Amino acid sequence: MTMDVESGRPPLLRGLLAIAATIIIFGGLKLGTDFISPIFMGLFLALLLGPIYGWLKRRLPVWLALIAMIIGLIIVFVLLFNLFSLSVESLRTGLATYTTQIQAHVQELRTSLQSVGLNSNTTGADTEALISVLTVVINAIVAVIAYLFPALILCLFFVSEGEVLFQRAQEGLPNNPVLMRLATFGASVARQFGIRGIVNAITGAGFAILLLLLGVDYAVLWGVLTFFLSYIPYIGIVVAGTPAVILAFAEYGITRAILVILALALVNVSAENLLAPSLMGRGLNLSTSVTFIGFMFWLWLLGGPGAFLAMPLTILVILVLDSFPETRWLANIAMRAPDAAPTSQAADQSPHTTPNQ
Repeated sequence: MTMDVESGRPPLLRGLLAIAATIIIFGGLKLGTDFISPIFMGLFLALLLGPIYGWLKRRLPVWLALIAMIIGLIIVFVLLFNLFSLSVESLRTGLATYTTQIQAHVQELRTSLQSVGLNSNTTGADTEALISVLTVVINAIVAVIAYLFPALILCLFFVSEGEVLFQRAQEGLPNNPVLMRLATFGASVARQFGIRGIVNAITGAGFAILLLLLGVDYAVLWGVLTFFLSYIPYIGIVVAGTPAVILAFAEYGITRAILVILALALVNVSAENLLAPSLMGRGLNLSTSVTFIGFMFWLWLLGGPGAFLAMPLTILVILVLDSFPETRWLANIAMRAPDAAPTSQAADQSPHTTPNQ
């Protein structure tokens, strides 16, 4: 067995030690989910709001920019808290009514299918399944509410002190490959997620407006959820639209539910194919397989917050892997460079996902 000259350990032993250390780290994260999740959510929000704070600092004194950020975060927290809490309470109260309405429309759908010679095996289980989806959504919103306040507080500290803390880390660990890599990509990653936020905001606002026009309950809530869930690649938009489709079916029947699906598809396709390419620009893309694996892993590790944080955390892991020669091949597998971009130029881009759903 060959020995590594620098460490004096066999390469196989070094690999096994690295795997063991990784398992221990992620095991600790799994045990401390309730403590870790708000921290990661705060970091994610700081990543989104960092460009806004930087823009304020360029136009205002630092202390005034910080006050503006505090006031803005307080307003956002109050609005989101009231929206989520009031909507959840109203949804819980109306579940019995929605159940009755869904049962009636399911029976109508069965009768219509039978009238054209199609046998329908729909039962009460179909209604229970639809209501269970709404229940899961309600519980997820409650979990978000629980993490919202500490995440916003941590976000404020990260935004105001993040640059100073990072500089201290660089002074304490000079020439550290991970810190050097993060310094190179940090601004670009923040910019990409900020632009992604603009696309998501337009998608959520457009969906909410169409839901209002279609008369679907809680249109603003579903629009806000669409904004956040659109950070989940590929399946986020489906998860965001499902509750609205169920409510449209409960209130008006299958025709209105189909119209909601078409409205969401129209808004999403328009934003992703017309707006996103012009704003996001060129860069590296995560492969589809890595995107799904990362989503499932972080969802398992952190629960509901992990679904929102899957993309930034996956990119962070890839940046760390790309910082060491021994693991750079894993980062190359995970990242899919644009065909027209030279490899040397692509290496200077930050990984991001242009296809959102």
